[in-house]
Amino acid sequence: MPGKPHPTRVLPSVALACVAVFMVCQGGAKEEYTPTEACSKDTCLYSYSATLVKVMGETESRLRVSTSVRAMCESVGTFDELQATRYCIDLENTMISPQQDLDEEGSDVNTEETNELLKEPFCFIQTSDGKIVLVQHNHDEMTSVVNMKKGIAAAFQGNFKQTAEEVEEDTQSKHVSQYRYETPGEDHVIMYRTVDSENVMQSAVNEENEKPIGIQKSEVVEYKKGVLQSSSGTVKVTVSGPGQTEQFSYQSAADSVTYDESFGSNELSGTGKYTLKLQKCSHKSSVAKRNVNILEFTKSRLHVTSEEEKHGYFEMAQLRKEAPSIKPLLLRLHNNLTDTSAGNHVRSILRLEAKNGPLPGTVPAITEVMDYLSLVSNSSSEKDTEMRVLLYSFLSAEGSIDSQKALMNAIQTTKDQKERNTLTVQLAFVANIHPDMLSEIENLIVSSNDTTDA
Repeated sequence: MPGKPHPTRVLPSVALACVAVFMVCQGGAKEEYTPTEACSKDTCLYSYSATLVKVMGETESRLRVSTSVRAMCESVGTFDELQATRYCIDLENTMISPQQDLDEEGSDVNTEETNELLKEPFCFIQTSDGKIVLVQHNHDEMTSVVNMKKGIAAAFQGNFKQTAEEVEEDTQSKHVSQYRYETPGEDHVIMYRTVDSENVMQSAVNEENEKPIGIQKSEVVEYKKGVLQSSSGTVKVTVSGPGQTEQFSYQSAADSVTYDESFGSNELSGTGKYTLKLQKCSHKSSVAKRNVNILEFTKSRLHVTSEEEKHGYFEMAQLRKEAPSIKPLLLRLHNNLTDTSAGNHVRSILRLEAKNGPLPGTVPAITEVMDYLSLVSNSSSEKDTEMRVLLYSFLSAEGSIDSQKALMNAIQTTKDQKERNTLTVQLAFVANIHPDMLSEIENLIVSSNDTTDA
């Protein structure tokens, strides 16, 4: 369980996440974690729940997430010459519910497909002063899944130095956090953390244009004997730009998706609330050890920098050099659905194009995926059905309005209930539900409830 790293070791070495984009961290030597020995701390189980309310103009929507978080202390080591600990996380029994109206209960999506998408473990590095400095995760996961995991990792962040002010990074910004503390007993501290707009040094808003952003954050983090007991908070992010058009995206510890919005005279705001609470701890030897291949994980920080955006462009150029058209990759997948290399290549191109757009002179990858989907859309063969499911995951990761419409259309026309469930989960994981889609989603939920009642 995340807490202070082993007190006897002093050795040598910025979720809910991607802020402006999700890219691979390209830090230098000092951005590396070096494990030195296995960790003997207990494995702890936490409950996590979060609600995000987004308001843009007169449009209001809500997303709820709940899951069990199993935190295993994997190793102790160093990061940037600081003592540090690596924790690896499994998410279990995840439930996701998108909603349009705050007065509605919504429809929970809790299926085998949901947990399949989140089955891959992830890890984070916590230094001896309590900061979360790196998140490590599977390189080919959907952006929305990574964002959710980063948000959960950020909830473990504390300030073990117990200073009144501390420069920190989280999923919204780099800023100066204000702290006050209570110490109910020995080795027991409750931290009250607040962040206001005036203390933000670098935000998710385009750094070159320096458009105004409002951040108000209030969080409470409790540690006892080096073990996180609970973490909860409320985060509000607001952007207003009369007469302007600007791209804005953010990810907080309280939400599990990233929103990218174009706005004119409207104000865009998001309010997130989250709670992470300890349920129990078990001695490590009594818990089945999860085989985590950390060496293959991607490393990224909670707060993504503009340098990483530049790297994304070069990564896209390299991918497109290898595959100017992804049709051959899709054909390879159709012939061999276990060809993970082709699938990862397509997914990476879609992920980068969703943020930066296609490279000049290339056919948009989403167009090629849509064309291929139309070829297998009416087939009932097992191979074509499996291919459709794979293409649905590509559309969810790409996340554009066209992808959302394609997913919705498939939900409305597919007769197979298992395939419908898969589609619903993929739609729930889209990183940015377009306002034009909210009424269709509401109608889908109502229709589903009516069918169930009947």
